[in-house]
Amino acid sequence: MDDELAEVLEIFAIVGVGLAVFSVVFSVFLYWWIFRRRAKIKDPAPGVLEVTGAPIAVSNSRYQTAQIAGVLHADEIPSRAVLVKDLVKVSLLPSPGDKVPVMYCRRDPDQVRIQWKQVSPTKDRALLLAEKRAELANLEARLGKKVSLGDRATRGDEAMAILEARYGEEARKLADPKDSE
Repeated sequence: MDDELAEVLEIFAIVGVGLAVFSVVFSVFLYWWIFRRRAKIKDPAPGVLEVTGAPIAVSNSRYQTAQIAGVLHADEIPSRAVLVKDLVKVSLLPSPGDKVPVMYCRRDPDQVRIQWKQVSPTKDRALLLAEKRAELANLEARLGKKVSLGDRATRGDEAMAILEARYGEEARKLADPKDSE
């Protein structure tokens, strides 16, 4: 009886080790295949993706698969709508209105890869946006006039440029009182 039990346990051990080895080999192959597919941009060119839609971060994970919709802006092609599917670090997930650097294929502009190493973390982008909105609100309060810019949350620097164009020297003096002295 003990010999039969030992044989069964030995068979289970061999099968278990075989499954573990198969799992490791399959995982390495799958990882290689996914990243080989990602590197297929043959004729790359830089551009900017203006995000129009992105998933909300899942709080209990570090990475998540994301479909990010946006408008690709580049010097060599007219602007176009694209959809980027990628595995994303949750702390880097963009929000609608964000502009992220990308590489696209000149031959097939629908092939777009976000340059994640150049994207700042979400908390840094949120703080910068909050600072710009506060600066705009303070300038509007000093001018005593509301500026209609649509969704100011997505306009940042453009908002200051429009304020300066609309109110000229008055806006510049109020934005930086040191220059007016």
